[in-house]
Amino acid sequence: MLSSISKTAKLEGYLSFNKEGYSAYRKQYHEYWQWVEQRNDARYQQNIGHGRSYDSKNMMHTFRLLYIALGIAQEGKVKVWCDNRDELLAIKAGQFSYDELLERSEILIKAIKSAFQLSLLPDEIEPSSAELALINMRKELYK
Repeated sequence: MLSSISKTAKLEGYLSFNKEGYSAYRKQYHEYWQWVEQRNDARYQQNIGHGRSYDSKNMMHTFRLLYIALGIAQEGKVKVWCDNRDELLAIKAGQFSYDELLERSEILIKAIKSAFQLSLLPDEIEPSSAELALINMRKELYK
């Protein structure tokens, strides 16, 4: 509630209100609780269970994509099925610490960069070739 303050009243202090900061915090707070309400509880419990403080399913897919990138560089094609299923499942199960995974990913990224330097793949693609490939895939898919 607001009440009038007389003009002769002694100044006690200043009140500052950061409306933008409050609005941003309120939005973040609302989004967090909305996420909590809608999250995949089984996945959340899995991450709590292994106690590694990272999303193990997300980390597993990150490594899967890094291995696919390595396969593209080494073989020139997308290899969806990996030979290292057990390693990926161990990552998903939280059998590695976050620091171990960071170290492994750095090694893997260096290997990917080296493989692309040695690769016979072109540095850039011809846009018309990519468009033609896309059209052909769609024609094949939607017969």
